[in-house]
Amino acid sequence: KENQAAIMRASGERMSSMFGAVWDKSDRSAVKGLGANGNVIEKFNSSLTGEIRSRLKGLDGEWIAKAEKAGLKDAKSVLKELRAGVK
Repeated sequence: KENQAAIMRASGERMSSMFGAVWDKSDRSAVKGLGANGNVIEKFNSSLTGEIRSRLKGLDGEWIAKAEKAGLKDAKSVLKELRAGVK
């Protein structure tokens, strides 16, 4: 139990945050490289974004329940924070 607790402190949300930062940096680099090679990067229009969000919204409650059962504290706030970063 002690070792498991130590592993969870060093992983979980902390590890996810670290991986996310590395992934974001990689994405920025890839987008920059694509643009430099003449590719055009387009964002979803608001209509398509709204449709996707609408279709996925029903999954929120299920994900929140599973995440909290797995030990994530305040999964609803975590999901809200994630979505704020994806805008």
